[in-house]
Amino acid sequence: MERRVERLEETFGNSPCLRCNNTQIIIGLSGEITVIKDKVRFAPQAAEQFYLEERPDSVCPVCGRQRQRVRVTWPNLS
Repeated sequence: MERRVERLEETFGNSPCLRCNNTQIIIGLSGEITVIKDKVRFAPQAAEQFYLEERPDSVCPVCGRQRQRVRVTWPNLS
């Protein structure tokens, strides 16, 4: 999973916006929100606030760009 996130960071993490650059928002299966900026994980409350600022359409409040959404799933092994 970490390698997948690192590849996504390399592919989608570059932006001229200081808020967006090298920032990923990860939403777990149970709804927990994780924000990682420059490889530093935000505290849970800060991550939720960061995420809510981009709602409802995942638009950055600073640059106005829509965040790229990528869905990562586990293969069905049964």
